[in-house]
Amino acid sequence: EGVVELLIELNKRDIPIAICTNKRQDYTDDIIKRFFSEVDLVDVVGDRSDGLTKPNATYTKEIAKKMNIDPSEILFVGDSDTDMQTSLNANMQGIGVSWGFRSVEELKAAGAKAIINSPEDIFKLI
Repeated sequence: EGVVELLIELNKRDIPIAICTNKRQDYTDDIIKRFFSEVDLVDVVGDRSDGLTKPNATYTKEIAKKMNIDPSEILFVGDSDTDMQTSLNANMQGIGVSWGFRSVEELKAAGAKAIINSPEDIFKLI
């Protein structure tokens, strides 16, 4: 709850957003179309069956180039140790969410720079 509203507010503030997931690209595209159609996204990257899934940083680095932002200035928000490892591999700031797939302890152990407890908490970090 609150994620779509957060993303729309980030759009209003001209803060670029992208999605990088290990879910199949066709599934990812369907999810985006169904739940996030009103959100402007720089890129949406799912599993493209090329072996470059997270924690490989290839696509996250490409997203940073598309955004024209130094990777170290990007908040990579995720709910798994894989997400935190991806952020480290891409030289991005890994932000864990407490309501997701893994525990807060696991996220911190995997390198999370911060943990947020609700979507709007991201505004404390930007």
